[in-house]
Amino acid sequence: MARAMGTNFAECEDWRDLIVHNPDILGGKATIRGTRLAVDMILDDLAGGHAATELLEALPTLTEAGLRACLAYAAESVRSEHVLSLEAD
Repeated sequence: MARAMGTNFAECEDWRDLIVHNPDILGGKATIRGTRLAVDMILDDLAGGHAATELLEALPTLTEAGLRACLAYAAESVRSEHVLSLEAD
């Protein structure tokens, strides 16, 4: 199946430059570089129905690139997920 827009984030900008894990910031959770914004918080807000424009207005340190990086990070996490089948005895 083709991607909806035909382009993924990695082709535009490397999300790995924007998503960091620093043990001194939020206990090492994934955050957007240069901020104290946790990736899971951004994803929870989006999943909860907040529009991207609302988040960008409410969080001055959040950029469109940072928001896209959060989504790309989540996509990569799911894409690299390994599912193990457990057989019942």
